[in-house]
Amino acid sequence: MPPADLPLAFNNVGAPFMAPIPAGAINRAPTEDHWHLSLSHTHLLIACALAPFPIGVDIEPIGRVVHIDDVARRMFHPTEADEIALLSGDEKKLRFTQYWTLREAFYKASGMSLPDMKKGVVFHINDSGLPKIMFLTPDPRPETPNPWQFSLSRPIPDHVMAVAVCS
Repeated sequence: MPPADLPLAFNNVGAPFMAPIPAGAINRAPTEDHWHLSLSHTHLLIACALAPFPIGVDIEPIGRVVHIDDVARRMFHPTEADEIALLSGDEKKLRFTQYWTLREAFYKASGMSLPDMKKGVVFHINDSGLPKIMFLTPDPRPETPNPWQFSLSRPIPDHVMAVAVCS
């Protein structure tokens, strides 16, 4: 299928997805009604995620934000902002960027509004670097306890990438 013929559409928050592909247009049948697509870029890198379930990706350089504590208080849940406030130097910059990318990836995958995320979602990164999410308000997908999985990585030393998947 030529790229220009890919059936791209957009959800209610402007996130792109691939609409159903007609039978026979590709050499195997799609597994869902549509494929979810998430894109992110910085001045050095591009990240793309395509899956038959909600997925979001974000990539950011570490240390891009100057007033970390102010931005964390405005954009993150107070628990996350308090954690960041206790850190300093490179550790503070890294943790801020990790929470920022996790929130962006989750926003892209879930469609949850940023104000609802600030008051209803808390991320925690354990000592092994594994991110977890806690919902303080009802999960937008209440039929399962917590279908969300997250990944953090450093594709190059001064960047953080997060992926959010609802399976």
